Amino acid sequence: METQQLQQLKAFTQLLKANPVVIHKPELAFFKEYLESLGANLPEEPATSSEPEGSESSTSSTPSQPEPKPQAQAAPPKVQKRGREESSEDEIEEPEELVIEKDDECVESDDDEPQEMGDASVEVTDEMLEAAQEERSAAMSAMSEGEFSKAVEHFTAGILKNPSWAPLFAKRAQAYVKLRKPHAAIRDCSRAIELNPDSSQAFKWRGIAYRKLGQWVNTVHDLDTCCKLDFDEDAYTMAKELRPKVQKIQERQREISRIREEKERNARIRRVKKAREAQEKARKEQEERESSGFSGGFPGAGGFPGAFPGAGGAGFPGAEGAGFPGAGGAGFPGAGGAGFPGAGGAG
Repeated sequence: METQQLQQLKAFTQLLKANPVVIHKPELAFFKEYLESLGANLPEEPATSSEPEGSESSTSSTPSQPEPKPQAQAAPPKVQKRGREESSEDEIEEPEELVIEKDDECVESDDDEPQEMGDASVEVTDEMLEAAQEERSAAMSAMSEGEFSKAVEHFTAGILKNPSWAPLFAKRAQAYVKLRKPHAAIRDCSRAIELNPDSSQAFKWRGIAYRKLGQWVNTVHDLDTCCKLDFDEDAYTMAKELRPKVQKIQERQREISRIREEKERNARIRRVKKAREAQEKARKEQEERESSGFSGGFPGAGGFPGAFPGAGGAGFPGAEGAGFPGAGGAGFPGAGGAGFPGAGGAG
């Protein structure tokens, strides 16, 4: 391609950059089709004007036409609105746990070292079984006389002889309750329940130990379980007395759970909404980059890709010599002299 042709081509591309709608001129239809075949993004064709195409007023008014629709201006307000929504949702207050004060039957928490539980892996002989039974009898005698510390000693001796006998743990728990040592009683009852899940006495005395600590929900649960396994009048009466307290606590717990679930659900909705907005923003940005790609040159190269098909020599297809099709001499189609289409003179 000769230097003159390159200069004409350069001037033509500059014209298109300054006034892209020129590409819709009828005499450039062949060039427009070629660009579209390459996948170029062309500007929208302007509305038909009543003024002649080559008039100066038409050319001068073209740049003032609005450019292709760009960026969404509503993005910042959406962000602010979302922030307000988040704020209102986060302001959902979570009620505090309902704490019902202890009554006169509650005791101070015992902090003694854990009692001996025996070795559950030991092989128990007949002699050991007999010795454990004797210790249990001595402990029960001490209990009947109100000597609860002595009873604990005998129960402990029996447990060391037969650490797999659940009733020994349940009875020692009863002695610990009498000694106002609820934590020790709870440990014994829990071991008895491990050895025998159907031990109603273990559930009863563990429920009573919880009651001494003011743990109302655990108390009613264990006392109800005791009555299901083997009805006990004392356990039933105590559970009935404490049930209203437990119902209030459970209602508050359900309310707290409901609010936590609602806050978590709102948080999930916000996360999904943000992800969708981010995807939509990325999509619009990609579309804007693609739509503005024409102003930087035609796709695939830093200028026109290769030679034009069907061109005679290095000129444009259908051109006579080195000029543009329909042009007189070296001018552009529709131009007067060597000017550009729609230009007055050589401007």
